[in-house]
This record gives sequence, C-alpha cells and structure tokens, in this order.
Amino acid sequence: MHIPVYQSLHNVEVTAIADSGLNKPSETIRNSGDIGKYRSWKEIINDRNIDAVSIAVPPFEQKKIVCAALSAGKHVLCEKPFGMNYMDAKEMYELAKGSSLVNAVGFQFRMEPGINILKREIQSKTIGEILHIDVTWLTGGGVSSGVKWSWKNDRDRGGGVLGGFVSHVLDYIQWMTDSKISLVNTCSKILIPFRYDSDGVSKKVTAEDSFDILCCLSNGVGINLRVSNCYKHALGHRIEIYGTSGRISFLHRMPYSLKDITIEIKTESGGAGFIDISEYGEEMDMETRFIAFKKLAVLFINAIRGADTSGMPTFYTGLQIQNIMCTIMQSMNKGYQ
Repeated sequence: MHIPVYQSLHNVEVTAIADSGLNKPSETIRNSGDIGKYRSWKEIINDRNIDAVSIAVPPFEQKKIVCAALSAGKHVLCEKPFGMNYMDAKEMYELAKGSSLVNAVGFQFRMEPGINILKREIQSKTIGEILHIDVTWLTGGGVSSGVKWSWKNDRDRGGGVLGGFVSHVLDYIQWMTDSKISLVNTCSKILIPFRYDSDGVSKKVTAEDSFDILCCLSNGVGINLRVSNCYKHALGHRIEIYGTSGRISFLHRMPYSLKDITIEIKTESGGAGFIDISEYGEEMDMETRFIAFKKLAVLFINAIRGADTSGMPTFYTGLQIQNIMCTIMQSMNKGYQ
C-alpha cells in the first residue's frame, strides 16, 4: 500500500525500495516498476539523495531500521504497532525527540472517512455526553486453512491481532474521544492453534488471534472491544457509541470500500437517519485503507515541508499505544483470561 500511495502524490518522487533482506524478491519488489531496487534497507539509509523513508516491516524489524534512519538524518514514517514493546517504542521516540526530523506512525484508521464522521458527531454532541462505546471488529481473513503460518502467528516476533488490529482501535478511540485509556482488563484466545508453513510443516500458533478487552477512559467512559480475524461469519467492523441523548451506529462490511460503510444516528428528540457519504464521489469504490493512508502520507510529506502536524499520529502516539498494549499483555499474564 505504501508505494502506490506515495506514487499517487504529485509532489513526491519514490526513488528506491528495499526488501526485508531474505534474498528472495517479494511481490511488492517484483511489481514496483522502474523504482530503484536495493537488496538491503541499509543501502537506502546510506543513500544521501533520499530525504524520507516509509518503513513497512514486521514489528521485530522496526526499531533497528527506524533508529538507523533517524541517525542518518532521514524523516521517518513507521508502520504500527511501532516496535515490539514499550521499550522499543521509547528508544525510537527518544531518538526522534532529540532531532528536528518529522516522525509518524501508520495509525491511518483515524484518517478514515467514517471514523472522521464519528469524531465530528462526538465533538458536536449530537448524542449528548458519551456514556459507553462498543467496538466489534470481527473478520474471517484468518479462518482459512490456506492461510500459511508466518511471523503474524508468532507472539515473539510481534504477531497477533493485538498489534495488527487492536492497536488501531486503541488509537482511534483516544483520537475520537480526546481522552486517554486508563484501565484495562483482557481475555484472549488462540482460535486456530496450528497452521502449515510454506513448506507444509504444521507449526504452533503462539500469537493470540482473538481479544475481548474491557477498558475505561480517563473521563469515565466505558469501552468494550472484541477483535479477531478468525470469525468465519463475521459482519466486519462495528462501532456503537451511546450518549445521554442518543446512539451512533457505524458498520463497515467487506470488502471495506467507502460504499460499504453505514452510519446511523438516533436521538431521543426523534431525530434519526443515515449519514450520506456519497460526497466522496469517485472514491466510493476505493478501499478505505488506501484513502486513509494517503491522507496520512500527505500530512507526513507536508510536515517535512514545514506544515502543521496536528492530527498526525507521531512517535509519541506510538509510545502511548505501546504503553496500553503493554498493560493489556500484563493483564493477560496475570491470568484474567
């Protein structure tokens, strides 16, 4: 997703791409056209003609590349969840804080049109003061036996839906509500305990693929989260926001284009109806991840040119989310599951 987004920006030149260093070109590398192809990320870091890097690697690879890029004087956008743990995130954040370099983390869900509408309605108090939020993000992408074992199934390498899905929810909840998550209790599961790797060998899954999380915002609002990519008959991404004078319901179904979003508002004054998102026109058939990441990329590039960075998830955002994820892991390890 990173390459086509940056290539769609008129004021950006994508000059080079590097694979993970596994010595076998990925599909991304093969389909990258005329972009310069480096065998190692270190070659990109050492290229003085490159101003900024967008780092889309697994969590266990993020810290060393981010730190090397910052040390080489390059602006950095790093994919979520921003390292393996809080200590990784803190090291990256501290290094960036001591420089004038622009930094961002790929929490693009806060940029999605539907999420922006929810934030707008919360801020305008359409349903009064917020009392409770329910998030159910259930998909079936991991159900098939054809999905091969990878680092995403290995907790020790940063795999699992905690970093892959829950981190996004934690970010957009705090962003929508302008409040911090303060208390967490967790129940986690591994619904599919074994997967075959690319060689046909059965391997144990150690990364949780299902989470139920009860948390509380600093303003007292309670939140229930249920997130998994292993529900065969799942509806998709659903958010219910309950207020003192009404309710907002958000549903985003497969295949997750703009036209697959439904937002309904009901108020005690009798107001009810669906929000029209057809204003996006030609983007209606586009997957919202692409739309959201493009908005994030524009903020990142504009910030490098000196523009305002408000609304952009930075390394400090990543540090905050890693802190909450650390608390979630501690809750799991204490036996609450």
